[in-house]
Amino acid sequence: MSFAELKTVHMRVEEDLLMPVYELAGKIAGGPPEFFIGEHRRMLEYLARFAATLDDLKGKGGDPARRVIRLLDEEATFKSLCEHHDMRERNIFFPALDRVADEAERRELIGRCFAANSQLE
Repeated sequence: MSFAELKTVHMRVEEDLLMPVYELAGKIAGGPPEFFIGEHRRMLEYLARFAATLDDLKGKGGDPARRVIRLLDEEATFKSLCEHHDMRERNIFFPALDRVADEAERRELIGRCFAANSQLE
């Protein structure tokens, strides 16, 4: 699977299986579900643009150096978005899951996540 496909699977599992449990934690400053889902959408938009840009670079014409520099700039922004998202998951999302789910529930959720991942691959 490509990076984009793996990222999509990760997001789908997170949104379908973990987000409903996360929502049980109630309102969390800096962590409404819409923030996480919105970041997922933006990441997927970047990945689609990267694929289109790479296809475009295979074509002829224009200034390829300029297009590559623009792609690298967008990739740097994407990397920052991913790092920010990961930090919010580590500091907000996963601790909230730990608060609302006991150990047995967490184990069951992790098992469901692994099972969903293997079915989608």
